[in-house]
Amino acid sequence: MSKEIKKCEYCGKEFEANRITQKFCSEKCCKREWYENNKDKVEANKKRWNENNKNKVNSYSKKWRENNREKMKVMQKEWYESNKKEVSARVKKWYKNNKEEAYARIKKWRENNRERWSEIMRKNKYRNRGYAEEWLEVKELQYQIKKELKKQQENN
Repeated sequence: MSKEIKKCEYCGKEFEANRITQKFCSEKCCKREWYENNKDKVEANKKRWNENNKNKVNSYSKKWRENNREKMKVMQKEWYESNKKEVSARVKKWYKNNKEEAYARIKKWRENNRERWSEIMRKNKYRNRGYAEEWLEVKELQYQIKKELKKQQENN
């Protein structure tokens, strides 16, 4: 009994079929075909597995980030550059809605990073007529926060 020569439905490679109903040259091609035709099921299964195994997912992610620090930095930088406007808008919206907490965080950061703050101020001293744009935004926020705190104190 001679084996029939067929063409794989996935990769197009010719192969000797072991069975009359065989459509694929290998198990890999069979699985790839199934995954392509059932992407929604695959995604649902992945999502379900991730939800049921959050600790494993987090530990795998953490290990990957630790082993690929440079790659991760590049990816984060690329993402930030492509989403700069959205991030900036979210930050501004958050600052507007959480002024007291924003001021407290800024103050805490400056206290914990005095050297870095001094360096930023030195670098930006002569830029943009004496202040960097970021510095102006911080100052404006601080001014608005102080103004609101004074109003609250006067009302009490």
